Amino acid sequence: MQQQAVLLACSTESNITAWDLATATQLTQYKGNASGRGRVTRLGSDYLAAAQNSKDAIHFWTWHKDQVLQRCFTQEPLTALAASPNGAYLVGGGASGTLYCWEAFSGRLLRSWPAHYKAVSCLAFSDSGGLLVSAGEDTLVAAWLLAEVLDEQRDGPAAAAAAAVGMARVEPLHTWSEHTLPVTCIYLGSAAAGVVGGPGSCCYEGHSKAISSLEITPDGEQLVSGSEDGTARIWDLRSRQCLRSIASPNKAPVTAALLMAWPGHLGPAGSAGRQGPKRLQPLAALAKFAGAAGTSKPWEGLINQQQQGSGQGSGQQQQQQQQQQQDVAQLQQQVEQLQQQLQESRQVAGQWQALHGELHQFCTDKVLATGLDA
Repeated sequence: MQQQAVLLACSTESNITAWDLATATQLTQYKGNASGRGRVTRLGSDYLAAAQNSKDAIHFWTWHKDQVLQRCFTQEPLTALAASPNGAYLVGGGASGTLYCWEAFSGRLLRSWPAHYKAVSCLAFSDSGGLLVSAGEDTLVAAWLLAEVLDEQRDGPAAAAAAAVGMARVEPLHTWSEHTLPVTCIYLGSAAAGVVGGPGSCCYEGHSKAISSLEITPDGEQLVSGSEDGTARIWDLRSRQCLRSIASPNKAPVTAALLMAWPGHLGPAGSAGRQGPKRLQPLAALAKFAGAAGTSKPWEGLINQQQQGSGQGSGQQQQQQQQQQQDVAQLQQQVEQLQQQLQESRQVAGQWQALHGELHQFCTDKVLATGLDA
């Protein structure tokens, strides 16, 4: 299994700390964060993003620098944050129940739409990136096709005009309303086992306060739990024994224990591993409103602006621009692939709906038959 790292984030003003999963050794830290549950996400291969508690802002870091690289301000406090697996799109959920979708490399706010009646509590993308699932304090869970979120022309000129100012409504692929309490966590995956955390757990004893975060390693061997007691624990799933314990800075309540493959440029401060890549993934300042002009021109990211200001030669700038154009072409191909996935997902959804109807009819007939026999 590829070497894994654990990122710990806290609700109080402190540093995000990175740890080696195998040895529980601290690798580095990232300054200037205070984020709640479900508000920290990895953006592509080069960035870490976190929605802040005390201000309507998102902070971004690169793996090789401990200072905040970029701060972007949003229309309202974000209560959830997630990024597509390829890092092309960033989605935030607000206290009002609104979802916001940004294009990371241009900073454009592509769309915002009312998704929940109360605050959005958590967000998750499928492994393919074609499906977004949101949950809220209104007890609802909804699945959204990313292709429909990005398709401004799907409902004609009127919808396109509304989308231009971020007002177009997106209809969910499916909605689950069976919960009676606010949903606090979403996990999308193919694992057959599930883990539930809470105060006084009888299966994995060790935390003294509520569980705030759970992650399972890709090989299914270990569990990482974060808790409001200010620690994260690494468990062996077979023996249910705690292998290692990690303390957050100043024992602050842990709101995220993010497990991920070891980033290529993450390493101890001052070491050779802290050298950044030659070319980072394009990242622009996020626009606060749809249609608003950001700090970057279309397809021109923050990193490109910094390189232009550093006095590099025109030949190198031209090479960078050509590379960015290639990146844009690749992203456009990804949009086309998502549109194709939309059609396939609709077919699969139709099959599942038919199967659900058959199962419901079978259960109904069974219950009625049992009642008559009684």
